[in-house]
Amino acid sequence: MQFYRHSGRGGTWGVPLATASGIVAAAVLAFAYVYIINWIPFIYVAFLATAALGFGVGAAAAWGAKTGKMRNMTIATLVGGLAGLIALYFAWAFDPMVRFPQQFRAPFWDLELIGRYMKAGYVDGFWSIGGNGGAVTGPFLAAVWIIEAALIIGISSFSVSRILGEQPFCEETNQWIKAEKGVARLSLENDEQVDTKVQRLLAGDISSLNEFYRAPSNADHLQLDVAACDDCPTCNFLTVRAIRHVTNQKNEVTKQATKLLVNVQVTKEELDAIRSAGIDWPTESLESENAEGTSRVNDS
Repeated sequence: MQFYRHSGRGGTWGVPLATASGIVAAAVLAFAYVYIINWIPFIYVAFLATAALGFGVGAAAAWGAKTGKMRNMTIATLVGGLAGLIALYFAWAFDPMVRFPQQFRAPFWDLELIGRYMKAGYVDGFWSIGGNGGAVTGPFLAAVWIIEAALIIGISSFSVSRILGEQPFCEETNQWIKAEKGVARLSLENDEQVDTKVQRLLAGDISSLNEFYRAPSNADHLQLDVAACDDCPTCNFLTVRAIRHVTNQKNEVTKQATKLLVNVQVTKEELDAIRSAGIDWPTESLESENAEGTSRVNDS
C-alpha cells in the first residue's frame, strides 16, 4: 500500500501567512484570555481557557499555512509553536493592566518589565486558592506558569499538525484536496467473518470492502472517507475509521473512533467501488440488527 505524504514544500507564502495569522490571533485571543482567567476565578475555566487559547492560535496559524500552501509539517509545527509562544508573551503583557487596572493603564511590552512583574508575583502572589487561602507564591506558582506555557505552546503546535497533517495536497494541480466524510458505512456487527475482512483490508485488499454488509443505523461500523482530485487521475485516497458505540459507567453511549487506514492511495476504479462498497443484509438479519440497535439506544 502507498500512503499520502506531504511533499515537504513550504509554499512561497506559507511561512509569512502562517506567522502573520498566528500573531494576529495571539494578540486578540490573549487579550480575551487574560480577562477570562482574571474575572472568572475557577480552575476548570482557566484550564479550558488556556486550552482554547492554544487551539485558537494554532488554528489561525494552520489557516495561514494552508492558504500559503505549506506542505512542510516540521516548519508548520514550529510556526504553530512560535505563535503559541507569542500568545504567551501577549498574555503577560496584558495581564498587569487587567489585573491591576488602577495601577497600570497600558500593556507591558518590554520583556524586562514583564520579568520584574513576574518576579513580584513569584514573591507576593497574584491569586489564592479558596476563600480563606493564602496567596500562591514561590515554586508552586512557578510550576503553574510552566504548565500554562507548555499547554499554550504545545496545543498550538499540535493543532497545526493535526489540522494540516491528514489533508492531501495535489502537486499536479497545486491545490488542497477536499475530503468527503462517510461515503460508505460498513457493519462490524453480526458477521463471523468481519475480523478476517478487516485484516484483509489492513493488508491492502481494497476488494474486501465489497464483502462487508452495509451498516444500519446505530451499529458499530467502518466509516469510509475519501479525498479525490477531479483534475488528477492519481490523487485518490481512502481513510478508514472504526466507529464503535461504548457504554461508560454512567450507562451513557458514546461513539469511539479508531483510525485503521489514513490516506491510502487508490485508483479511480477503486474509488468508484469504495463509494458503493458493501452488500445489503438479508431482510431477516436487517430487521434483527435494527431491533438490537434500537434496544441499545433505549437502554442507554
